[in-house]
Amino acid sequence: MTSCAQRSSGVAKEAWNGCFRQAYDVAHLAAHPGQTVKSIAVLMTPVSGRRSNNDRWSNNEPWIAHAQLTITLRGKKTKYYGCNADCVASAAGLVCPMEEDAGMFTLARWAAGVKFVNASDIRLSRADGNFEASNLPIVRANNSEDRTFLLPPAPAAACE
Repeated sequence: MTSCAQRSSGVAKEAWNGCFRQAYDVAHLAAHPGQTVKSIAVLMTPVSGRRSNNDRWSNNEPWIAHAQLTITLRGKKTKYYGCNADCVASAAGLVCPMEEDAGMFTLARWAAGVKFVNASDIRLSRADGNFEASNLPIVRANNSEDRTFLLPPAPAAACE
């Protein structure tokens, strides 16, 4: 088991810090008609401690980072948010299950940022935080066009 003081998946815990964002232009979206994600951002904040008494982590895993997801979708003007995610180390990087059973994603270091993989359907919310409304969008993990995203570093304001 990796302790918080050790390197996680070959990358120091502090490296999981900052904003990572990708926005797709009209040409990219035209070439990928099945892609619903127009932009995606993840704000990472390193944390200390272990997650205990948490239904997502029964084995008291070291908590590496907190992640906040922001997504805009094709054809929508609304900015959507994912539930907060608590990330723990995995062999490839981080595993980040979201609160409220709103989905899960993984993150791996990539030469120019992070690789985001949608590991299960991600339920989105508007700024009001309501994840229960039946008309809110879901980013489907089984849609190959919405599964993997390469996110370069971005200014913190890009993740708001």
